[in-house]
Amino acid sequence: MEERTADATSAEDTAKRLSSELSSLQDQLRREKDRLTQVDKQRAGYEQQIRDLQSRLEETEANAAKNSKKLTQKLEQRIAEMENTLDAEHRRCEEGQKAIRKQERRVGELLSQVEEEQRLKAQLQDNVDQMQQKLKTFKRQVEEAVC
Repeated sequence: MEERTADATSAEDTAKRLSSELSSLQDQLRREKDRLTQVDKQRAGYEQQIRDLQSRLEETEANAAKNSKKLTQKLEQRIAEMENTLDAEHRRCEEGQKAIRKQERRVGELLSQVEEEQRLKAQLQDNVDQMQQKLKTFKRQVEEAVC
């Protein structure tokens, strides 16, 4: 009987110990379940944040693509305008160069005319000088003949 009582006491101690361990394990299980619930809530929150951020990223990328497309179009338009302006300036420059060449030819012609007129003037001056000499000679001869 003592053996049985000792076994029973031992069994009761084991049961108490196991009951205590069970209670401890239940507490741990409950804490783990609470922690798991909290982790699941955090995970769900993070997943929602990820979805929100992904959505914002997609919107931002779409806006950036749209804005870059607009900017590209504006820049291409500006380039076309600048090319047209450059072409107009080239044409104007060519016309100016043609006008300069024409004026240079005209100046050359006028210089030739001036040189010709100066030559003629010099020749006429020589003729006038010769005529004055002849006139003086004739005056002298007339004076000598009159005297």
